[in-house]
Amino acid sequence: PYKNDEWFKEQRVDRLATLENLIANADFISLHVPKTAETTGMISAAALKHCRPGSYLINTARGGVVNETALLEALNNNMLLGAALDVFEKEPPEDFTLTSLALIAHPRVIATPHTGGSTREARKAIAIETAENIIRYLTLDKINNAVNTPHVPEEEFNELQPYLQLGKRLMKLLASITPFRPSAATIAVSGISQPQAAVVQNLLTRTLMEELLATKIPNGEEDRTKLAYVNAPIIAEAYGINVSLRIETTAQSGNHIKITLENADKRDVGKMEITGMLHDGRDGIEPRVSSIDGCPLESQFGEWMLFYRNRNVPGIIGKVGTALGEYGVNIDSMTNNSSAVGEAINILRLSFSKETNAAAALQLERELASIPAISYAKLVQMS
Repeated sequence: PYKNDEWFKEQRVDRLATLENLIANADFISLHVPKTAETTGMISAAALKHCRPGSYLINTARGGVVNETALLEALNNNMLLGAALDVFEKEPPEDFTLTSLALIAHPRVIATPHTGGSTREARKAIAIETAENIIRYLTLDKINNAVNTPHVPEEEFNELQPYLQLGKRLMKLLASITPFRPSAATIAVSGISQPQAAVVQNLLTRTLMEELLATKIPNGEEDRTKLAYVNAPIIAEAYGINVSLRIETTAQSGNHIKITLENADKRDVGKMEITGMLHDGRDGIEPRVSSIDGCPLESQFGEWMLFYRNRNVPGIIGKVGTALGEYGVNIDSMTNNSSAVGEAINILRLSFSKETNAAAALQLERELASIPAISYAKLVQMS
């Protein structure tokens, strides 16, 4: 359920839609599923009839997923060449059935003890490793030993981390200020070494799609509650969002990410784009906005960001400053520039008082948008 048809095409592998097709095409059938009502007995006599000659079955998942009577018959009838098991229908060993004992004694079966979590030491180690993995994911966005998401070696992940942070912040800001639901997202990344390109493509696509959907899908919708890093591309596809990502590896390309969101309704705003770069700051590598809709606007990211467009006439900046001051909002930095169509584009990094709530922020946004000559204004809470 985690891969779409496009992924299979890119990997040049066939997608097998049914268990029977999978078994019929496999030399080694390795099970990695929990024991549920759906998976109990999934490897049945009927399923094993589809085995190709000389194939093997490996079950290190859960006892009961394989019908042991059917497995023993398949081995005795040479439908399977061999099997490897470390889980059984009845455990521990003193509860083994006669069928389990016959499988263990079978000359073409490798059987090992199911020792996972059976001792105090093992349970303690499992608990510690689980806690460490959760902490690592929540603090570094890094997942170890996942079966449904790409693995990135430690050294490569450390190099990619700044790009992930830049990409997430750019997507958060762009998705928040676009006044439409996008039909396409195009992402261009530069500064990544070629050996990492495939890893970056997978990792960044998932990360940025999760950020885009989390911003665009309203709270309360079912897909919002289901949204996760591993299924973000699938949900994006279901929402009709076409995603493409390319890696630029030329020496002149620099360390930047450019994201473009396109609107299916061409009668409205056709598209919006944002570009960001990695800068060497006082505290290390620092992500920054470098342009919006092709207009140069260099800005650091803050907890709150304000984006607005206005006719390029005198007095607008003063009115915006006055409105912010009335709400106790401090301007940490401000960048503005004139676009190609003659309007001014502005981006501000703000500090709100602790007492400011979501309702007050929404009211402030409405007041800013009502200022004469301002055509669009959006407040974005980045964290």
